[in-house]
Amino acid sequence: MLSDDCLGLVEIRAFGAYSFRITDLGKFVVHTDGNFMNYEVNEQLKSLIVTRFTDTMGEVNFAIELYAANTTELSETCQTVMQPEFGRVGIELEKFYIENVSMPEELKK
Repeated sequence: MLSDDCLGLVEIRAFGAYSFRITDLGKFVVHTDGNFMNYEVNEQLKSLIVTRFTDTMGEVNFAIELYAANTTELSETCQTVMQPEFGRVGIELEKFYIENVSMPEELKK
């Protein structure tokens, strides 16, 4: 949910991909239960991404209708903002791509 001066609260969805590598196994293992599976790690990282993505979109200061046209800039900003969060758990966020931003049909009209 984003707040727009003209439209009020608007729900957007973003889709994309990311890649990471573990840089500090000690930090990484400390932040797991020791019996982790790939999907569990991805679910935890997705939660981190959603939280930071929402904060970042609120700070970017684009007009709501420009989000879909600026995926490269949004991707770069998100990667920069999220990298320290990933670093805290021993992970380097190598790539972060927002491929698409979708908005409600009534906004598109």
